[in-house]
Formats: sequence, C-alpha cells, structure tokens
Amino acid sequence: MGLGKTIMILSVIAKVKELESLQVTSSDVTGPTLIVAPLSMLPQWQEEIESKTTMSVYPYYNQSKRGDVDFAAYDIALTTCK
Repeated sequence: MGLGKTIMILSVIAKVKELESLQVTSSDVTGPTLIVAPLSMLPQWQEEIESKTTMSVYPYYNQSKRGDVDFAAYDIALTTCK
C-alpha cells in the first residue's frame, strides 16, 4: 500500500493515449481503457484519475438502467466484477 501502483498504471495509460494520438502505434483498437477493480476501490481509482490526470473516466457500475453508453467518448471505463 502506498507504493504508487495506481499512479504508475495511469501514467502508462496516458502514454499509450499520447502515442495513439500521434499515430505512433499501429493499434487498430480504439476506445477507453478498461479498469476492473474491487467495488471498495472504485472511488479511490476515480479520485486518482480525476485529480492526477486530464483523462476522462466513466464509472460503470451500480447502473439501474443499462442504456447505451458512448464509451468512445471516455479515456477510461471503470468497473467491478460484482
């Protein structure tokens, strides 16, 4: 705990997004990065993303209505397996 794992992952995601925008990578994959974490950690992840980066995040859990979401409009989709 407290070793900066979340920040390291966010920096990797930011770098990949930067390279994609510069068309340095040859990836055909588009859309957000999916982060799956325990439910108790989702608020922590969202706070870290919003406070330490300029990336947009969509928390996708506890949805009463599962309508269409334009995931392509977000950099990160945050969810849980429960």
